Amino acid sequence: DDAFDVRRVPERPLVELANALMPPRDWVQQELTKREIKRQFWRFIFTVRHASTLRYVARIRELCHNNHQSLYVSFDDLAEHVPALAALLVDAPRAVLALLDDVLRAYIKRNWPDYVP
Repeated sequence: DDAFDVRRVPERPLVELANALMPPRDWVQQELTKREIKRQFWRFIFTVRHASTLRYVARIRELCHNNHQSLYVSFDDLAEHVPALAALLVDAPRAVLALLDDVLRAYIKRNWPDYVP
């Protein structure tokens, strides 16, 4: 199973990884970078709160219950909580969005196995 599991990813700050000497679109294709992007996004989902509610967990729950397909993530939230990830999203949007999608799919599959978009 290729599902993303945050517990299996050692922590490496994106800022440290950002010191790579290659263009961002190439850098985000590196396996270590991919894992760190996923780990940072996973942490973001379970960190951002609105009042006492985990904002993105609630949005994912709503998405699944209403059988929707898209999760709206505020770029401002991302830039505030994980600025290096926000910068990478600007520099290599397709590659980064695919990784964020992997994280969401794994979480949804684990928690809503009957969900079909």
